[in-house]
Amino acid sequence: MGSLSGLQCEQLSFFFVFISLGLVAALFLLKPLNALLLGDCYAQTLGTSLVQIRVMIMLTSRVLTAASTVFTGLIVFVGMVIPHLSRMLFRSVDH
Repeated sequence: MGSLSGLQCEQLSFFFVFISLGLVAALFLLKPLNALLLGDCYAQTLGTSLVQIRVMIMLTSRVLTAASTVFTGLIVFVGMVIPHLSRMLFRSVDH
């Protein structure tokens, strides 16, 4: 299924670099993501550039998904399901 146990120290450092860059980028996207939840018109009224934000969201999610899948294997897909399950459990759409 996958784990981090087979990684060497050199590989682990690359893993942490890609994951930390992706997480920092995701933190900067929290407010635009919440604005997009309310609709495109509302997000534009708040000054959000829809094209730029959507490109950044796609790039950030690709980096995080690629890095975690490459280094850990299939176990990542379980981690991708957890946010969706927690949203359903806590009935919250806030990022």
